[in-house]
Amino acid sequence: MSTWDRFMRAIEDGDPAEALRISEQELPPEQKPAAQTKLAETKQKKRKQRIELAAVMAAVERDGCTGFCIACGEEQGGCEPDARRVECESCGEKKVYGAEELLLRIA
Repeated sequence: MSTWDRFMRAIEDGDPAEALRISEQELPPEQKPAAQTKLAETKQKKRKQRIELAAVMAAVERDGCTGFCIACGEEQGGCEPDARRVECESCGEKKVYGAEELLLRIA
């Protein structure tokens, strides 16, 4: 498997750290600009819209143990109201906050 193929597989597998390592250490100089463009595109695709205050308020009113990931914007159930830095089920980042905790942070 070529280095470029391993780079692309790392992106497809959702491992940007490995893709970045390959692009910086193993790819030849002529492929590095394309790799940086691909990494930037991948990062843009992962971003979601900002978490709306109305969605946080609705979650607080429902009292449904809902959390929000500030990295990807996904809602996550089964999250304590005062949760901080819980691992996100969608993106894997430890950036899920309980709705009440998030409301206190943004208010």
